[in-house]
Amino acid sequence: LLVSMVPQLRVSRVLALVTVVLEVGHRLS
Repeated sequence: LLVSMVPQLRVSRVLALVTVVLEVGHRLS
């Protein structure tokens, strides 16, 4: 279970970073 959960946590973390970057970009522009 842990082996299959690690990739999901990484994907969710990447998605969260992408959303934050997009929001910051919208606010700056």
